[in-house]
Amino acid sequence: MRLTYQNGKLYISLTRIEIQDVKDNEGRPCEIDIGHISVLHEDISKIVNERLKEKEEWWKKIPHGPSMGD
Repeated sequence: MRLTYQNGKLYISLTRIEIQDVKDNEGRPCEIDIGHISVLHEDISKIVNERLKEKEEWWKKIPHGPSMGD
């Protein structure tokens, strides 16, 4: 399982086994291998950074620095 962000859209990539698990459990939560946490965390971090770069004007309006008033 991987998450990617392209052209303003979020995508999920699943293996055939993961797709079958989703199909078999339609409408219910599916278990995700706990071993995917570090990879998914990395994917989300990259997505957040890309999204923030796109929204740079919005980011500039947020207070920064130790006092959060800078």
